[in-house]
Amino acid sequence: MWLSRIAIAIAATTLASCNSMVALFEEDYPIDKVDGAYTARDSCLKWTVVMIDDGATDSAEMGARVARSCGAEITALVLTTDPNGDPVVARKINADSMFRATGYVIRSRYAASAIGQKR
Repeated sequence: MWLSRIAIAIAATTLASCNSMVALFEEDYPIDKVDGAYTARDSCLKWTVVMIDDGATDSAEMGARVARSCGAEITALVLTTDPNGDPVVARKINADSMFRATGYVIRSRYAASAIGQKR
């Protein structure tokens, strides 16, 4: 009998701690703001590729240039995602931004070459 009461107490404590963690997560990381920051960053990367890609520069170098051009959006994303300022998070978001920018450069160049081949 006392064993079942202990098990119930442990289960209740575990459930209560989970609920408090969910509330903490929701309070510190507003999902809508994070989603909006990612959208703004990705839109900037895509638009900047169209505006500055010369088609001749190495795609990784062009991706780095594009990411630097979207520095304000990337900084906003870092601040929104990690309000505590963890440098590891900032490095990972910056690396992801350069990776995505390079991918947009490659896709843009591929699409341009595919259109040129159809003519």
